[in-house]
Amino acid sequence: PFNLVTDSAYVADIAQRLGYSVLKEVSNPALFHLLKTLWCAIQARVHPYYVLHVRSHTNLPGFVAEGNARADKLAHPAWGAPQPGTLAQAKASHGFFHQNAHTLQKQFQLTPTEARN
Repeated sequence: PFNLVTDSAYVADIAQRLGYSVLKEVSNPALFHLLKTLWCAIQARVHPYYVLHVRSHTNLPGFVAEGNARADKLAHPAWGAPQPGTLAQAKASHGFFHQNAHTLQKQFQLTPTEARN
């Protein structure tokens, strides 16, 4: 048996529903590959699995909340990593979401010239 405990509602929802789903190609090839790999593993399983969603950053008693707090502490260095500058964030966002210059200007408080470049 396999137990998945996550504080991500998104991950919990996908893991619970994927076994009963039909996959459709998505625009993000890396995401599709991960979903397909997980779907194949679920279809090929011989033992049951259980997915538990826990609320993040709570001080509830019990081993599940304590384990989640431990996982949060291990992940904390990644949260504290330096963030790229505003212009680099805007470029990355444009590369992923393909926003126009006006949207980038509003979202990242850029000048019109910065948004166009």
